[in-house]
Amino acid sequence: MYKPLPSPQRRIATALLASAAVCVMFGHRPLNGGLASVQPGIYGRVPHIGDHNMKTSVSSIFRCGDRVKARAPILLSNQGRGYFNEGKGKGVPEHLLDLDQEAEEQDNLTKIIEGGSEGTVCGIIKKGEWAQRPLHWTGHKRPGVMVSWDDANLPMDVAMEVELELIEAPFREQMAAQRKNSKEKMRLRTMSD
Repeated sequence: MYKPLPSPQRRIATALLASAAVCVMFGHRPLNGGLASVQPGIYGRVPHIGDHNMKTSVSSIFRCGDRVKARAPILLSNQGRGYFNEGKGKGVPEHLLDLDQEAEEQDNLTKIIEGGSEGTVCGIIKKGEWAQRPLHWTGHKRPGVMVSWDDANLPMDVAMEVELELIEAPFREQMAAQRKNSKEKMRLRTMSD
């Protein structure tokens, strides 16, 4: 038998009632309280309770060129070789490697970046590029900040935003002005065509 779909108002009311019931059962407030948290999203999709990723967010709070400092010790990727596995000799035929020397070198590598170490942001791995994360990262998707550390003995590595502290952002104003200028040029170019 044909059953009509519920109206958008009924869907919103049902979702609001369901989110209120869950909040009462688990004892916390809704993430974005009120009716706005349950209104249909794009293409009429009703967000799930706890679906707070509906908003588009900035990829990272850091930008390339920012000077950062490690808040606490940070575990280096690839057993101390950094994000790009520097010095591993991957792809070199095994008969050309001295395995004892490789093992000794691996043992002598620094495995942790000390808290207070400074560096420069040289890249951002966005949440959508989660497959490119360091192998020891687990959990929910989050951006990674690629840092080139000032200490020459430390390899380039990716750190989480919470592990870093901004020291200075020397190029932000310059880059914002450059972006604004290029948008203005594009607008003028499209108007003249």
